[in-house]
Amino acid sequence: MNPWRLYFWNWREIMFKALLKAQIGVMISSMSRSSSGKKKTGAALKVGIAILAIYVILCLFFLFGMISVATCLPLHQAGLDWFYFSLMGVISILLNIIGGIFASKAILFDAKDNELLLAMPVPPAYILLSRMVSLLLLAYAWQTFVLLPAYGVYAVFVGIKPLAGFSMLAVFLLLPLISVTINALLGWLLAVISAKLPFKHLVSVVLYVGFFGLYFYGYSKISVYMKWMMENGNTIAETVKKTLFPVYHLGMAAGEGSLFSLFLFVICAAVPFAILIFILSKSFFFITATRKGKNRKKYKDSDVSVSSVDMALMKKEIRHFGTNSMYMINASTGSVFMLLLLIFAAVKRDMLFSLIDMLPERYEIYIGGAAALILACMVSFNYMSAPSVSIEGKNLWIAKTLPVAPVRILMAKVNMHIVTGSIPVCIAALGLNLILPMDWLSRILTFLLPLCFNAAIAFLGVIMNLRFPKLEWSNETAAVKQGLSPLLTMFLAMALIAAPAFGYGLLAVAGMSWGFLMIVHCIILLASSAGMYFYLKEGGSRRFMEL
Repeated sequence: MNPWRLYFWNWREIMFKALLKAQIGVMISSMSRSSSGKKKTGAALKVGIAILAIYVILCLFFLFGMISVATCLPLHQAGLDWFYFSLMGVISILLNIIGGIFASKAILFDAKDNELLLAMPVPPAYILLSRMVSLLLLAYAWQTFVLLPAYGVYAVFVGIKPLAGFSMLAVFLLLPLISVTINALLGWLLAVISAKLPFKHLVSVVLYVGFFGLYFYGYSKISVYMKWMMENGNTIAETVKKTLFPVYHLGMAAGEGSLFSLFLFVICAAVPFAILIFILSKSFFFITATRKGKNRKKYKDSDVSVSSVDMALMKKEIRHFGTNSMYMINASTGSVFMLLLLIFAAVKRDMLFSLIDMLPERYEIYIGGAAALILACMVSFNYMSAPSVSIEGKNLWIAKTLPVAPVRILMAKVNMHIVTGSIPVCIAALGLNLILPMDWLSRILTFLLPLCFNAAIAFLGVIMNLRFPKLEWSNETAAVKQGLSPLLTMFLAMALIAAPAFGYGLLAVAGMSWGFLMIVHCIILLASSAGMYFYLKEGGSRRFMEL
């Protein structure tokens, strides 16, 4: 081979390995390294995070293990072993789509170093493949929660033959290719659509809420679907056999050990993946280099509105939050819950009143208090302020050099959370006031308790982010989802609402009103917010300037 051509191919191989190593390094560092890069995470905190991670993992294994137990024996007794594995494969694909569709857009097309890499003599296909590795690793992680219990339950109840075991391993290794292909294709479509729409972030949020609503609707009906599937297993299996070619051969390969079906499944998994890589590599430069949804505004000679320093800083934070769909989607889950709760209460109003009528008369005084507590619980899932410092990233020096006191910059982040979190609280509280019967004090507390709680979380999030910043990231989604401060803020917020639960329970047993305790709860939350403000004014400001 020509030495220049040999050098060229060796250089491309080295470049791809470097990209792959960097991508895997980012994933590992996001889990193991201190978020600021200056300090190591404390041993006690690492142990706490490990315990929490193990608990979540065990819960997921238990959930899908129960689904496997409920379906394995009935389908085996009906001679539909292949359909059992097809069903679990479909569940794995759906779980990957729900967990990865928006992540694929962020990782593949919205990474902040895409333009930098494209400016270098690096083939777009190499950049794309290195990003795909991250999606594949995530897909394997999600898939493990489904297929490992499915294989284990089948091995215990039925047994696994050597040839079927080989096919199961091959299915496990190849199935993520289908999930990643679907996620990458949907992420690509979202990126292309975003390039043409001026309100791309709103579109992403609406799609996310739609996915979220469908997921919870399906989860609420899972027992009905399971019963229906057991009653009509043969009919469904025949439909799958005729219409879902890859799913059928997945089941035949894993359940029956059919090598021919395994061969066909390999083709169905690998060929679309390779075709998508080829197509995306050709359009990767166009998608990532296009200024998506940004229209140039023509200058008009008019009076310029002037804002105060604090208002200008808060508007800047709100604008940043409102133009980042992944920030909105991940950090304001509680707001989505509140709006879904209001819709449910309006649609199922008759059912709610029938349940209220079934309550003993002595418990009717707790309806308004329960509504306030439920809204406060949902507020705990909002953590808009928790990644607000990390979002600054390498541009943090700009904020630090502004000619304003650091506390005003930090308070802008707090106020952003308070404003964006208060709007859904007020909408949900107003709706519940119109729908549910409650006394005047409960109507006030339905607004007051969640709003006080929202303010306390706003301060708590900024303080946690100052303590555990994550300033090194490839896209802002990593700062929002993978930082330690959002996780700690959310769990500490849950503790703040769960701590008085014992007192509420005692009052309910005694038949006493919750009104006084809720007022005390609000006072404590406001006092905590005041204390955190004074911390931000002194210690928090110093910590901010040291970052």
